[in-house]
Parts: sequence; C-alpha cells; structure tokens
Amino acid sequence: MASPTLHRAIAASVATVVVAWGLTSCFFAEPPPEGSEESLAELADRIAAVDGVASVETRLQQRDAKDDPFTWDAYVEVTADGPDLAVATLVDGVVGDGVTGTTLDIDLDVPGGPGLAPVTVDPTSEVQVGLAGDLRGESTLASVDTTRYAYSAVVAPGNSFADAAAAVQPHLGTAGPTFALHLDQATTTTSVPSSVALGPTSPAPTMLATIDAVLALDGVTGLAFIPGDVTASSRPSLDVSTYEPDTVLAVLRGAADEQADAGVARRTEFWVRKPRATTPETGWIGLPIGAPEPDDGPEPQPGDIGESPFVNEGPLAELPEQEAAVRAYVEASVAATGVPAEVETRRELCETEYGTRVVGSVLVPVFTVHDDAQGPFDAVVDGWSADGFHQAGRAMGRDYWSAPPGRPDGIESASIRGTADGLSFGVQTGCLP
Repeated sequence: MASPTLHRAIAASVATVVVAWGLTSCFFAEPPPEGSEESLAELADRIAAVDGVASVETRLQQRDAKDDPFTWDAYVEVTADGPDLAVATLVDGVVGDGVTGTTLDIDLDVPGGPGLAPVTVDPTSEVQVGLAGDLRGESTLASVDTTRYAYSAVVAPGNSFADAAAAVQPHLGTAGPTFALHLDQATTTTSVPSSVALGPTSPAPTMLATIDAVLALDGVTGLAFIPGDVTASSRPSLDVSTYEPDTVLAVLRGAADEQADAGVARRTEFWVRKPRATTPETGWIGLPIGAPEPDDGPEPQPGDIGESPFVNEGPLAELPEQEAAVRAYVEASVAATGVPAEVETRRELCETEYGTRVVGSVLVPVFTVHDDAQGPFDAVVDGWSADGFHQAGRAMGRDYWSAPPGRPDGIESASIRGTADGLSFGVQTGCLP
C-alpha cells in the first residue's frame, strides 16, 4: 500500500510545509480542508519573518484517515536562533486565527544559553511560556518541555530527583497537569529511564529522599513515582524494577510517608519486581509487608450513605462509529509496539449514570519479539502523551491516563500494565446516550 506524501517548500529552506493525506489506498483519500494549505503556508511565512526565528517546519495531517478523515490537524514546529524566550511572544503575535479548517498545534524550540536550559513551549500559551521561563534558569534542570498536557524536564547530571523537585514544585499550580521529571539516561545506571511525576506538594521531601535512596541501590533497573490526584480518589504509587527486591523492600518498610502519617494524603503504595517477573511484591511505604490496605480514602460525602444505589438498567446503545474509532485508536497503539495483536471492543452500561460506554482492549505478546517490555510500553504511552493524554494515577500495577477533553472519538481514558504474557492496555469512552 502506497503512502503518498506531498511536500511544498516555502521561503527557501527556512520553512517547509508537509501535507500527509490518503495515507493508504485502503481508505478514501479525503483532501485537506479547502484553503488549509494556503493558510498554513501563509502562517509559515509570517512566522519565518519573525526576528529571532531560525526555521519553521509545518505539516497538515488527518487525525484518523480511516475513522475520522474529515478532521485535520496543522502542526507547526519553530526553532529560535538564540536563547531569548521573548521570541515566543513575537511568534504568538503572528499566529492570528490559526489555520483554516484545522486544529493548530505549535511548538517552539528555544536553545539554551549561559545559565539557561533549552526549552520547548507552546508560544500561544502564556502560562506554558511563563512556567518554562521560570524553570530554565534552575541549575538542577538540563531541559524543560511545557508543550504537552504532562509537562516535563530532564534532571541535570549530578543532581537528584529531590534537587530538581525542590526547584520545580514551588511553580506548580493545583489545577495544572502533573510535571514529570526524568533522569538523563546517559548519566544513570538503570536500563530504562526513571521518572518522578510531581504535584505541588507530592512527593514530599522525605519521599523524594526515599526515591533517591532506592535509585542508588545496586540492582535497580528502573523506577517510577506517580502522585495521587487532588481529590484523593487515587493514592500515590512507586514502582521499582530491581534484581535485588529484598534490599528495596527493606528500605521501603523502614521509610517514612510523612504526608500519610500527618493525615494530609493517602499512603503511598509500592510495587517491587524483578525484571520480567510475573508477580510484584506490593505494599505500603512505612508499613510491614503484608499489612492490609490503609483505610485512608476520601470521606463519604452527604448523600452517599442511605440512598438507594443507582442501577443502569439499559438498554445497551448501538454505537458502531464509536466502536470503530476505539478499535482504530487501540490498533494504532498496537502498531507502535511492533507486535501484532487482535483488538477486542465491547459496549458496557455505565455504572453511575445512564448511558453506554465503548471499551477497547488488547493483550500484546511483546515477549515473542522483544526481550523486555519497556520499549513497547514506552512506545504506547509516548503516543498517548503526544495525543494530549496525561497520567492520572495507578492502581494494582495498572497506569491510568486521562484524555484531553473534547476528543471527537469520545475517548476519555486509557490504561496499561505489564503482565507475564505481554502488555495489557486499552481505552474507553465516556458515557454515551
């Protein structure tokens, strides 16, 4: 099947427009919206003329050639010629109404300078530009990215997660997405990049000290921390991969969870496993192994007790378009793993309101091709991140992601976990009438 791509040069080598449509002869080759190519070319010209811009690359792309061929996105990638972040305001000033008939996604790469980390921002967002400007002067950060729903930074070599978090957390608002810290893989001994997602107050300093202590242990191959959400509906979690689980467990048993001890947050759950292990050791930081789950969930709200439970008696709605869209999205994630697998879709009655949701799920046998599941796992969640999903929590070893609002396919959430048989993941829509 051919994959025709049309290239259009603009302003010599300074800006390039790429239009990708008719991705495969299996689907109807719907052309871009009328006027969109010209509108994107004009936008590229305006941005290329901004003082301080080194290059502009753009492309038009169908959001889903199979199931949503009439929705198009315009992507603009701008590179500044120097470290001055003020160029973001200048670029924002020429964006205007965006690109005809499309949704605009624009990134601006600003190189680093003396005492300044390189940053990537959405120049049309004053909040994102401001956050990047506040953080790029922090010596504990090697780079900063505030273009996606889950903001991120790479920890500068020689610094710990605690060092970087101390610089970042004072700048985080309670309503914003989590901010993910990553260690530079070239400077660590772990086999996969370790990460800590930050909220304004989570993890607390003592928890960060525990995380850094675990990461320094011999045999640790990876680590990830996810804070609980602000409503306390999910608890914080720490996932550790190690060849020496007993050593890690001893540290976690003896560690303090100061926020849980003070009653201001739920106790952190942990999973400790050997690479490719079928079953992790689970528990709660600061509690003995085998302790029951702490009863520290949200207090019942008025009206929660004494009312008759809601029962959705149906019927199940027929939702062929949503089922096709969900299947296509999960299949795209499967393709990112490089391992074929059969996607299943189903319709379910919603538990707390009337309506029907569509669920798509798959078990990808990644170990038939790969020695380790981390690469395929990263490929899937990187795709979700690129589509605006952000991490929402973790429970029983499964990572939960929230979709950006207003997706045309109705998908509201996704989840993923590793199993002995491969990667189990899927997505689901909201409740549909």
